[in-house]
Amino acid sequence: MPQVETKAADRAFEGRKDFGRTTVKLLQEEVMDSSEKTSKPQTIATIDVNIQFPNFSEMNWNEEALYDHLHCCLCGSELQFHHKANRVQNFITEEASCPSCKIKTRESAHTIQ
Repeated sequence: MPQVETKAADRAFEGRKDFGRTTVKLLQEEVMDSSEKTSKPQTIATIDVNIQFPNFSEMNWNEEALYDHLHCCLCGSELQFHHKANRVQNFITEEASCPSCKIKTRESAHTIQ
């Protein structure tokens, strides 16, 4: 029975990059029979992968940041904010909690000037 060798060095990436879209062609390992050194390696399979990147110029980053600040990161419901003022040390403590998850998502302190 002939011994089968894989030529890992013959693995190749052929890529064509466009703006906003990348097409990558991946050639699988080629198998060659060691008893027939004169024969060309035969391609077993090819896989075509099309990757599409989102258009970041159309995204509104302010709305996304505001949504992340006002909504729960686990369930997406609106957060409840509680504020406590400490007028002696001049700062306000802000706590955000989710009523549906029953967890406190964040706490921050702001100085009063």
